[in-house]
Amino acid sequence: MNRRRKRAFTLVELLVVIGIIALLMAVLLPALQKAKRTANTAKCLSNLRQLGQAFQMYLSEHKGVIVQPVSYDPSMSPKTVFWHQRLSVYFNKSAERGSNFHTSKTSQVLRGCPEWEAIDNDANNLPDSDKIGYGMSRRLRTPESRTRYHSPVVAGVANSPEGISGPVGSDMTNPPPDTVYYPPYWKINQIKKPSSRILFGDSRNTWLDPPPTGWDVTVAANLAVSGDPGRHSAHKLFKVPSGVDPKTLKEYKAMRANYCFVDGHCETLDAVASERAINDPR
Repeated sequence: MNRRRKRAFTLVELLVVIGIIALLMAVLLPALQKAKRTANTAKCLSNLRQLGQAFQMYLSEHKGVIVQPVSYDPSMSPKTVFWHQRLSVYFNKSAERGSNFHTSKTSQVLRGCPEWEAIDNDANNLPDSDKIGYGMSRRLRTPESRTRYHSPVVAGVANSPEGISGPVGSDMTNPPPDTVYYPPYWKINQIKKPSSRILFGDSRNTWLDPPPTGWDVTVAANLAVSGDPGRHSAHKLFKVPSGVDPKTLKEYKAMRANYCFVDGHCETLDAVASERAINDPR
């Protein structure tokens, strides 16, 4: 009686199949990562559009006064109140910040960028509650002025945050060391070029204050710095050779992040365009 021999895969055939699977994964993985990044970018842009709408509501409610990036409110705890707490009220009716990022009652929309990873900048093993993944531009009157906008000091109020209000000169230029000027509340009609000026955007800090030389893309990923120009790209941070201008490198030019403009529209911009839209909008 002839018995059928069961045919099994040889070792060579198994290795070939494994090699083909590995090759397919190597080919498809970048495409899958790109698709995921595209979806996250769209979600982030949606959040920023809602932020822009909340900003317009704040303007309407406060007679054209721009929300302060940071202000003093003795009724709040902590008493230093950030712009995202003020705008959170229009989403979930809560301006509370909480003790850390995860316990914060600030609306999820304001801290919901899927590409954002919370930062423990003070090394207390808790994500910082004042870092939400988005930052506000404090230099809304550049290039005419590099003055940073903060809430004016509150006259007669104990512990009013003088340190976060200046110093800047009354003529909107750098003052002598012994001169302190607390800027008045800024109004929307003072802001020029609203369609090309960034208001909010991806940031590892609470602000968007790039120096005129461009974004700092060399710092460690766990540090909170102004901006996050590569959040929605393959190049987030990279090493820059000594003496080389990072703006000349292909990695810098490939960086992408999301931003909301003063007029409410949102865009994904490269690092060069985003820095210009803050420091020198055209």
